Amino acid sequence: MVLIQDILLIKFFSSSTASAISVVCSILGLILSVLLVFLTMNIKSKVYFLDETKRFNDNREKYQNKLKGYRDSIIKDHILTLGIISDITEEVYRFDGFGRVNSILDKFHVRKILTHLKKDTSKINKTKLAKQLSYIIIRYDSNKGGLL
Repeated sequence: MVLIQDILLIKFFSSSTASAISVVCSILGLILSVLLVFLTMNIKSKVYFLDETKRFNDNREKYQNKLKGYRDSIIKDHILTLGIISDITEEVYRFDGFGRVNSILDKFHVRKILTHLKKDTSKINKTKLAKQLSYIIIRYDSNKGGLL
């Protein structure tokens, strides 16, 4: 009796039906593997975004206060030295470093500010620079336009 069952199993697995089943299982396994890779990448991307948003929110007031100080130096005191330009550039690059958090409009304003700061100190329009800095200050403000 055992011998007949063994013979039937051998015949089944050597038939084309068994080959077709194994091919279908292999294809399903491949599809499942590819799907899991994409889902894992999506989760990883969301985790990076949440981490970046948390870092942005944790340092929001510090960066905002620094930029307000530079803007006030430009508007009220009419001071725009190379040191201030360097510090503003550093803060704007820091803001730009939150690439996943920033919108396309944010990136546009960052480019405008950086282009403006590359000019000779005497050619920089202080009013225009102060207005451009105000945009980033508002973006850091959680009550008016900030993130999360």
